[in-house]
Amino acid sequence: VSGHLIQGVVAPFAPWVLRTNSSGTLEYGGASFDFFQEVLAMFEPPGRLQ
Repeated sequence: VSGHLIQGVVAPFAPWVLRTNSSGTLEYGGASFDFFQEVLAMFEPPGRLQ
């Protein structure tokens, strides 16, 4: 999809989109977020999160 922009909005909720890191704070992660990152990697060139 060269030259096009795909935008998405995330509703942060645990454990699917948020996870607790080693310092005890919430960060993006979890099953749905990991799946989204894998899908972005399939595009050529690979997608980016901003």
